[in-house]
Amino acid sequence: MEIESEKSYHSLYNSSESDDYVDDDEQIEAFEGEIYEVDEDNPIIKVGSKFEDVYHYRRSLEHFVILREFSITYIKSDQRRVTARCASKDCPWRVHASRLPEEGAFQVKTMQGEHLCSSINKSGNKMATKNWVANRVIEWFRSEGEVAPSELRRRLVEKYHVELPYHRVWRGKEIAMSIIHGCWDNSYSKIMAFKEELVRRNHGTVVKLDRVQQHDGWHFRRIFISIGACSMGFLTGCRPFLGLDGCHLKGKFKGVMLAATSIDGANRLFPVAYGIAESENIESWTWFLSALYEAIGMPDGLVLASDRQKGLEEAISKIYPLAEHRTCVRHLYKNFKKKFAGNMLQKIVYTAANAFTTTSYNSLEELKAVNMRAYEWFLDLERRREIWSRSQFGTIAKCHYTTNNISESFNAWVADPRHRPVLDLLDIVRQKIMEMMDRRRTLATKWKGKVVLKNVREISMGLTEYHVKRSNDFKAEVSYKDKRCEVVLNERKCSCRRWQVSGIPCVHALAFIHSIRGANWEDYVDDYFSVDKYRATYDMEVAPMPDMNEWVTGDDGQPLLPPISRRPAGRPRKNRIKGFDEVKKGRHKCKRC
Repeated sequence: MEIESEKSYHSLYNSSESDDYVDDDEQIEAFEGEIYEVDEDNPIIKVGSKFEDVYHYRRSLEHFVILREFSITYIKSDQRRVTARCASKDCPWRVHASRLPEEGAFQVKTMQGEHLCSSINKSGNKMATKNWVANRVIEWFRSEGEVAPSELRRRLVEKYHVELPYHRVWRGKEIAMSIIHGCWDNSYSKIMAFKEELVRRNHGTVVKLDRVQQHDGWHFRRIFISIGACSMGFLTGCRPFLGLDGCHLKGKFKGVMLAATSIDGANRLFPVAYGIAESENIESWTWFLSALYEAIGMPDGLVLASDRQKGLEEAISKIYPLAEHRTCVRHLYKNFKKKFAGNMLQKIVYTAANAFTTTSYNSLEELKAVNMRAYEWFLDLERRREIWSRSQFGTIAKCHYTTNNISESFNAWVADPRHRPVLDLLDIVRQKIMEMMDRRRTLATKWKGKVVLKNVREISMGLTEYHVKRSNDFKAEVSYKDKRCEVVLNERKCSCRRWQVSGIPCVHALAFIHSIRGANWEDYVDDYFSVDKYRATYDMEVAPMPDMNEWVTGDDGQPLLPPISRRPAGRPRKNRIKGFDEVKKGRHKCKRC
């Protein structure tokens, strides 16, 4: 950090004190200058000490007095000379330094009096400004990443014996983070170059940028990114299942990160598209899904799963009217229990949600006897065609998930960079995708089997209790206790519907398969779980990118300005407000209450 001009220097440091200052011509002590290397943690301030410029001198002087637990007042301060005295008028201590004409360095010329004041660090030394905090904590951030302000306060007390208000430490942290990661406002100016470089280096990449024009220029509004390796990997290797969700950003300009996430053959997270918008509403979701449609089109049997976000249902009906829209049962029940509480109702709801057949789903009829209003609540969902039970799931996507946990996994995956400036956030997610695809592509080269799944063997244990009565080579009845299912191997069907919905042979099918000599269960697993499909998912690579200074510039050459938004007073909230029914960690109740 350097002083840019005399004007900026005065705005930061000038004092309104009108006391006289000690001029160079009034020096009362002659000396021969002595050069010292400046120690950032323990600077030496004495007659003859030299410093690179006035800024380094002032910073060293202020840190010097903080370590000695007193405060100073500037009598005179400019680019040519600095005179300061102890803040206590009863104390005779003062120091004067000026610039050497020949060298341009700053040198301490006089130090008068002995410091007699008591410590003031306990009450918060005013010399420990937010800029001082930033200089002290910046190396901690470079080596450790994120450090909470409360932890920074503790470390500053331990190392420098000064207690500071929480908000001053927080502001110092924000300055340090800006020095490391760049200014929030400036991060938007490089987005056009980021877009051009990303599209140029990655074939098939779709990047959409939405901006709004004001009298002072173009302002950022939204961005959508689907890297070519992700969209092609989804279309060639993943099941046509997408989880849609948004998570709040924690930086200066707020906003939300929207994401469309799929799952690969090993049931692992596979990001397809991500972007940033001002909030979750009909307009932003419609814009995001329109860009998603351009990137992946409409795959056969596409399933969209969501958490009932604001505006998403209307956006899906506009852009993907033929897609199967599933509702996360966990979020559905969360809304349900706000009106109808009770463990009995919870058991009935989740039993109906996990049912693969219509007859099992009809267990919801039990709600009539327990709570008629609750039963009517679910009837209203059926009238609105909300899909939340496995009995309503289609059989093309081969995914039987009743929750949208895959989107929650993505939100946790990008949790750390969400406090970064927007350009850093977008680039870090790109880097994480690049590393993930390379790691999984390398792993897949070592596999020798037909399928990725490993847990089918566990399901096949204990099949002796299942009785198989064959009709022909492909059809049979499989009985277990008082229940019976019809299995058709060549059509990959079972009357329990688990096989059709999940794509993995159910326990009834496995019992039939294992009763046939020479049969292999891997031949009856859907192709989505094959090693070949998995390798196709990660066949393409995400291209590396150089430093941002080497990115190509957009055609119009006009840098984007920050979003048009009003930042509320106080520090931005970084922790989500938890619901009334969520477990709040770290809180303990008194044992006697």
